[in-house]
Amino acid sequence: MNNISLIDLKPQIDCLPYPIPNILLSLLNCPITLQTYKDMIFDYKINSSSELLGIKSDNELIGAIGLEVLHNTGTIKHFKILPQYQRQGIGSKIIKTLPIKYNLNFLQAEADINTVNFYIKLGFIVEEINNNPCSTSNYICILRI
Repeated sequence: MNNISLIDLKPQIDCLPYPIPNILLSLLNCPITLQTYKDMIFDYKINSSSELLGIKSDNELIGAIGLEVLHNTGTIKHFKILPQYQRQGIGSKIIKTLPIKYNLNFLQAEADINTVNFYIKLGFIVEEINNNPCSTSNYICILRI
């Protein structure tokens, strides 16, 4: 677990190896259809403001993060680290790297009840989302850098 790095997955999006599609499929709080999944991947592929990054540890792909960057604001669209690598500081390291890598003034994410504390511990301001289509509570998390 010595070497954590981010790699650009967009150039290889059409031939991504498993488990990346499974990681991406598990990124959302609500179940999605196969078509929604394909649309999500297509959006990363064609949208120049979207980044799809793999998270590697010692040459093993252990997660993925999808990010949209507009006007010095980063919006985390998807973020997943495989369960066996969670709670080891990897997610925190990735979040702390994003403002530097993309010259961000703000970083925001949507979280559910299971992940909101992760963002709170990193200093994000959290507000519950009203009129949420999912059956669980969701929150918008914003960090001013």
